[in-house]
Amino acid sequence: MKLGPKLLLAPLVTAIVALGAGGLYAALDWRQGEALRQAGLTDIDNFKTVAQATEQLTQVRAEVFRTLALIASMSEAEVKAKRAELAQQVNGVQRVIEAMPANDGSDATLAEAVKTAAPLLQQFLQQTDKAIDLSGVDPNVGIGAMRAAENTYAELGKLMQTLVARNEAQQAARSEAAQAASLQLTLGLGLLMLLATGGALFAAWRLQRRVVGELASAVRLSERVAAGRLDTHVHSDASDEIGDLVRSLGQMVDKLRGSLLTVRTATDHISNAAREIASGNTDLSHRTEQAASRVQQSASSMEQLTGTVRQTADASRTANQLAGSASTVAQRGGDVVAQVVSTMEDINTSSRKISDIIGTIDGIAFQTNILALNAAVEAARAGEQGRGFAVVAAEVRSLAQRSAEAAKEIKSLIGASVDK
Repeated sequence: MKLGPKLLLAPLVTAIVALGAGGLYAALDWRQGEALRQAGLTDIDNFKTVAQATEQLTQVRAEVFRTLALIASMSEAEVKAKRAELAQQVNGVQRVIEAMPANDGSDATLAEAVKTAAPLLQQFLQQTDKAIDLSGVDPNVGIGAMRAAENTYAELGKLMQTLVARNEAQQAARSEAAQAASLQLTLGLGLLMLLATGGALFAAWRLQRRVVGELASAVRLSERVAAGRLDTHVHSDASDEIGDLVRSLGQMVDKLRGSLLTVRTATDHISNAAREIASGNTDLSHRTEQAASRVQQSASSMEQLTGTVRQTADASRTANQLAGSASTVAQRGGDVVAQVVSTMEDINTSSRKISDIIGTIDGIAFQTNILALNAAVEAARAGEQGRGFAVVAAEVRSLAQRSAEAAKEIKSLIGASVDK
C-alpha cells in the first residue's frame, strides 16, 4: 500500500467507526423511543378504558338510586325499560374492560382483573335488580338492599384501582428499562469508541515506526555510498514510496558498482591491446618486406591470367551465339506444336459433331426397324395380298439393322479417336 493511503488509514477507520457507532446509537435510540411511544399509547388507552368503565359504572349506580327514588311514580313498563337499560350499561362496562388493548393474555394481573370483573358486574346487576324489586314493595327496603350492591361496587372500584396501579407500575418498569438500556447503549458506544481510538493509535504508532525505520535505512545507505563503500547491499519489503526509494538507492549502488567494475575491466583490456599492437607493428614490418617480393611474382602471374581471360571471353561469345540459334529453333518448334494442338482441337470438335450425327442416324435406323416390324405384322395379317409387302418390309428391316451396325462401328471409331 502507498504511503498516502497508509497515513489516511488510521483517521479514516476512526471516522468510519465513529460514524457507524453514531448511526447505530441513533437507530437503537429511535427504536427504543418508538417502543416506549407504542407502550405509552397502550398505557394511555388502558387508562382511558379504565376511566370509561369507572364512569359508566358510576352512571349505572346513580341511575339505580334515581330509579329507587322515583319508582313509586314509574309505571311497570318504565321500570322494565330502566332495568333493560341498566343491564345494557353493565354489559357495556364488561365489554369495555374485556377490550382493553393490553388484554392479550401475557399480563397475568390484567388477565386476572378482567376475569374477576365479569362475575362482579353480573353480581352487581343482579343486586340492583333485587333492590329495584324490593323498592316496588317498600322503598326503604329497596334502599337497604342496595348495601350489598354498594359492597360489590366498592370491590369493582378496588379492581379499577388495581388496573390503574398496574398501568402505573408498567410505566415505571418501562422507564427504568429504558434508562438501563440507554446506559448500556452509552457504555457500549463509549467502549467501541475507546477500542477504535486505541486501534487508530496503535496503527499510527506502527506506521510511524515503519516509516522512520525505512528512512533511517535510506540515510545509512546514502552515508556509506558517500564514504565510497560500494559493497553495501540493501533490501526492503515495504510496498510504499519509502520502500521504492530504498530499493532505488540499492539499484543505484549496484549499477554504480557494476559501472566501476566495467571501467576497470576496460582499462585492463586497453593495456593488453597496446602491448599487442606494439608486437604486431614489429611483425608487420617483417611481413611487408616479404609481401613486396610476392607482389613482383604476382605481377607476372597476372599477365598469364590476362591471356587466359581473353581466351575465355572469346569462347563465351561463341557459346552465346549458339544459344541464340537454339532459342530461335525452340521458338519455331513451339509455334508448330501450338498449330498442331489447335488442329487437334478442331479435329476433336468435328469428331464430336460426327458422333452426334451418327447417333441421330442410329436413332432413325432404330425407328425404321420398328416400322418394318409393324409392316411385317400387317403383311402377315393381310395374307396373300400382303406377301409382297412383307418381302419389302423384310428388306427395309435388314437395311435398317445394317445401318445401325455401321453407325455403331463409326461411332466407336470416332470415340476412340476423340479419347486419343
